[in-house]
Amino acid sequence: MNKSTMQQTTASLQPNAESVHTTPARPPFSRQSLWRTGSDRWRYLLGVLAGMVLIVTLLLWYVTAGERSLAELAVAGGLAVIAAAALLMGALDVSSWRVRQITAAVERIAAGDLDARVPARGPGDIGALSRAVNGMAERLERQSRKRNRERDRLNTVLHVMNDGVIILNKHGYVSIINPSAARILRVTVDDALNKSFVQVVKDYRLAEVLLACIEENAEHSATYELAGDAYVRIIVTPFLRGAANGYLVLMQDLSHIHRLETVRRDFVSNLSHELRTPLASVKALVDTLRDGALDDPPAAERFLGRMEVEVDEMAQMVQELLELSRIESGQAPLRLFPTAVATLVEPAVERLHAQAERSGLTLSTMLPA
Repeated sequence: MNKSTMQQTTASLQPNAESVHTTPARPPFSRQSLWRTGSDRWRYLLGVLAGMVLIVTLLLWYVTAGERSLAELAVAGGLAVIAAAALLMGALDVSSWRVRQITAAVERIAAGDLDARVPARGPGDIGALSRAVNGMAERLERQSRKRNRERDRLNTVLHVMNDGVIILNKHGYVSIINPSAARILRVTVDDALNKSFVQVVKDYRLAEVLLACIEENAEHSATYELAGDAYVRIIVTPFLRGAANGYLVLMQDLSHIHRLETVRRDFVSNLSHELRTPLASVKALVDTLRDGALDDPPAAERFLGRMEVEVDEMAQMVQELLELSRIESGQAPLRLFPTAVATLVEPAVERLHAQAERSGLTLSTMLPA
């Protein structure tokens, strides 16, 4: 994953007003709204009137059924008034109970319970409001599931990346850090979260890269050697998108590459040393021939034979380098077989014999039989 893709993925997980889908509100004074409101009012009014008519009918029947005393009529009238008041309060309580249901559901949704729903009954405004609340909850639930899927994908990518990734908020505090970054910095993910970048890296050089990025609002990078022979390349990039302002920090562990460079330098040094020995032997033999060995045909023949051996050794060394290259590329198998130590040591002693003679030294070997 490159830096631009990481920035886009990270920014998409931050709050963004453009990503929220809204449904246009219903006009408050449309004919449909007025009709539904009037329908609700007439429904409650007709229910109350029907109850009142029933109460009045029963009261009239009670009065005309026989001679009643004034006290009895007063009691009957009081009971009728109480019944009418109870009927009216019951009708109002049904409406307020449904409003309380909607209020409780909205409070649960606001608290994060997106599974909350309101029983949507009736064609009136209360029913329409219930259905609108349920629709809002369903949309929020879909958006929450989508955002969780995106976050899970981002976490998966961050966990499998070899490069360290740290996402800082606009104040320089760690919002996200992947295991690779924690390994490079030798911290734990839990300890690094919500701490400042300086507290996490504990290295003023890395902090200076972030400060340069903040001051110039541009990407900055550098390569440093950290504790424990670790070589790290740090790249700090600002990203700006609404509420998602912050900084993306990429940390590439170059320790393996640095070790390979060290091996390459050592290999070149060893190769130079190996080539220096046969070249020095050839030069010594040439000097010996020039000093008068050419006048002694047997000695000259012996020296020319040694020179041929040295040239063959250099040719063999070049051939071994080519063979090593093929083995590393997988084009040639590595064949192991037993061999006598003397076959490896004696040619090397013979190569150095001329140099030893010129220096007044004697070479001898002690090898197992």
